[in-house]
Amino acid sequence: MEKESQTPQKGWKHYSRQEKVMIVSIVVLVILVFVRWDYIREEAGEAFRSRIETIQGKGMDSLGLPAMRMPTPPTEE
Repeated sequence: MEKESQTPQKGWKHYSRQEKVMIVSIVVLVILVFVRWDYIREEAGEAFRSRIETIQGKGMDSLGLPAMRMPTPPTEE
């Protein structure tokens, strides 16, 4: 009887098409995140700041609902 070789196969041959697509997608995503991290962080920060300004400007809470306004105390002149 012939023995099946138990040596691990090399290369992409033993991966299915779905596994290949998944591996390549993850690698590309990781590379893009590392390459563009400063840009991603800057854009996210800008979007967050503009959202906060919009909320504060319109008097809304973080869910976009009208905020409960505290009555302002009378100013003494």
